[in-house]
Amino acid sequence: MTNRSHIGVYAIVIRANTLLLVTKSRGPYAGKYDLPGGRMEPGESSSRALYRELLEETGAIANDIALWDICSCTVEYEDNGENVSFNHVGALYSVTLKTEPNRDLMDRNEDVSRFDWYAIESLSQGKVTPFVWHFIQTLVNPDKLD
Repeated sequence: MTNRSHIGVYAIVIRANTLLLVTKSRGPYAGKYDLPGGRMEPGESSSRALYRELLEETGAIANDIALWDICSCTVEYEDNGENVSFNHVGALYSVTLKTEPNRDLMDRNEDVSRFDWYAIESLSQGKVTPFVWHFIQTLVNPDKLD
C-alpha cells in the first residue's frame, strides 16, 4: 500500500441553511461534495491560499475568514490499480463572501467539476468528504467535537 498525505485549507460558506460545495472529479473523493479549497503553494500563507482556492474553484472572492477547526482523517482508495492510504489534514475556515460564486470566473481545473449550494439537511455521509461531514455533525451536536 502506498501512503500519501495532503495538507490544505478549506472554506465553509453558509447561506440560509445551504453550504457552498464543490464536486471532486478525481482523487480519493471523486464524485463527492467537498468544501472549496486545497493545498498551499510554496511560500504562500494559509489565508492567501484560501482566497486563491476559493476564487479558482467557485469564482467567488472571500471577504472575511476565521479559522474554525483543524481536522485530520485517513481514507483508503484505489488509484490506477494501486491501493493508497491517504492522510488528509485540513484547516477549515468560516468565510463570508465579497462577491458571489461565478462559473465564468472558475479555473476549469481537473480536480473540481462544478460547485453549487446544497441544503445542509439534505447531505449525507456517503455524499460528502470527511471534512464536510465533520462540519455537519458539529452543527447537529456542537458539544461533541471529535
